Amino acid sequence: MVWVDRTDLVVDEVKRFGERHEIFLFHVVAMPLLARNHPDCGRVAEGGADALEKRLGRTDTGNAFDNDVEIRAQVASWELLADVASDTNAHSGFDAEFVGQRSVGVVAFSHLKDSASKLGAYAWGMPEFGTVLTAVVTPFDADGAVDEAAFVRILEHLAATGSDGVVVAGTTGEASTLSDEEHLSVVALAVNEAPDDFTVIAGTGSNDTHHATELTSKATALGIDGILSVTPYYNRPPRRGIIRHFEEVAKSTDLPILVYNIPARTGTDMPNDLLEELGQIENIVGVKQSNDNNLAMVDGLQLYAGNDDVFAKVLDLGGSGGILTATHVVGDEFKRMANEPENRAEIHASLQPVYDALAVAPAASSNKAALNLMGLPGGHVRLPYVDCDESETAPIRAMLEQRGLVGVAAS
Repeated sequence: MVWVDRTDLVVDEVKRFGERHEIFLFHVVAMPLLARNHPDCGRVAEGGADALEKRLGRTDTGNAFDNDVEIRAQVASWELLADVASDTNAHSGFDAEFVGQRSVGVVAFSHLKDSASKLGAYAWGMPEFGTVLTAVVTPFDADGAVDEAAFVRILEHLAATGSDGVVVAGTTGEASTLSDEEHLSVVALAVNEAPDDFTVIAGTGSNDTHHATELTSKATALGIDGILSVTPYYNRPPRRGIIRHFEEVAKSTDLPILVYNIPARTGTDMPNDLLEELGQIENIVGVKQSNDNNLAMVDGLQLYAGNDDVFAKVLDLGGSGGILTATHVVGDEFKRMANEPENRAEIHASLQPVYDALAVAPAASSNKAALNLMGLPGGHVRLPYVDCDESETAPIRAMLEQRGLVGVAAS
């Protein structure tokens, strides 16, 4: 991971990526990251150095480029591969005020053309997980065992209905009821069975730092794309303890980490100034924010909505997206909110009955009930959760009927 020094934009000139790949970075450009829904994202896909200057502008270059240099830039969901050797004068006029309003990404240049893809994957300060991520349920059969076939079917459903990826073994995935063996097995299943270009993030949080680092290290070895790590819960550590906890978690992986702030469950809030401090730890790149009172962009961190009903607001703020649960049911509508900013408010308002219906029980229970009604194998929950009873299922069924979704997956 290559990071930018926000004061003078300095990065290491030589950076080793993994054991077998070494890329020499001889020049760096600072440029703003745009939210996926930003109108300039579509236009930057035109490509070419001139388009990059006109659409994004504001880059800072001090040294002339050598011949046959390639730039690999990823802006939100778009990738731009442009030969800039013929138009090196196009990049000038760094606008500090503009960049100051957004997270700053780093684009590195290399003579090693064969390594361009590696450069694009590793030299980017803010990884692209996707906008619509689902905190996927873990289906259990009638005997309480993990139903692997059902889990794979749900992954296929999510990929087909707008999700860019999943968080596996989070709260909605009932991680607290999984043994470590089950936990890692479900993560491995997601990695092995998810469609191509489908992000897999593993929830590996714990209130025992040693356990969190062990889970994180073992999940990393399975080939996931990132880590979601929750604030240590129940024991309510002080600020210094939280920082030390996440420092240790970060040491246990080379993958990007999203920290998870959900004080209603953990008993401890991480205010935005603490999150900004955590963002200085290598590998910590973003926050899943489930405290709506703290909902704001934090310098140096990507912002993901932790509650479905603030997804639209996060996108409007310039955030990266959401880690969501109602996407089990209406993922395509969340995708529309991301892709149709002009219709976002209307789509959000139309989903209020969905939020209300799924709030009758914990998300694992209500979403499994909805999946079962849709004809998908949602399965059962594990104690201390309980399956929805009829009084809880009735509003979920009514919501699905209104949207024409009852039995839709079985047809």
